[in-house]
Amino acid sequence: MTKKEWKKQSDERYEEITTFIKQWGTKVRSNEADHYTELMMDDHRCIKWNKKEYYIPENCSSFSAEDYELLEYLEDNHHC
Repeated sequence: MTKKEWKKQSDERYEEITTFIKQWGTKVRSNEADHYTELMMDDHRCIKWNKKEYYIPENCSSFSAEDYELLEYLEDNHHC
């Protein structure tokens, strides 16, 4: 794979992830109450993307197979 092909594939993946986070993510706030954080962590994963943290639902009936793949990638590579 050439550098140009790799960059194009990387850019496409970046856009997919960014769109996924915009659709499903809830931004972590620095002033959250402890009980809110605990509630969110019951059924969400904390993902760090572009130096920001987001809660992403673990299981969502509206997730597509591609959404689950993106979530798995994010959990493996960008978990808080």
